[in-house]
Amino acid sequence: MHSLLKQMRESNTQVIYLDETMFTFSTFRAKGWAHNRDRIRINDSNLRVTTLAVIAAISEEHGLIDYIVHPKAINTEVFVAFIN
Repeated sequence: MHSLLKQMRESNTQVIYLDETMFTFSTFRAKGWAHNRDRIRINDSNLRVTTLAVIAAISEEHGLIDYIVHPKAINTEVFVAFIN
């Protein structure tokens, strides 16, 4: 992979990196810390978290090129539409 990236840079071919991430209720930490004899209290009964997926394209030359926020996991149809 390193040699391929080196060849692409030498030939002035732009490299674009793509990645997807999900934000869900399980994204939040299940554990935390507090000072000795202190308790952590969180009222999560009113906490509403919508599941979202983000896919982004970046390059070294231009930084963030484009991104989308999608209401659920990125499937093939959404991915292909994004890269087009």
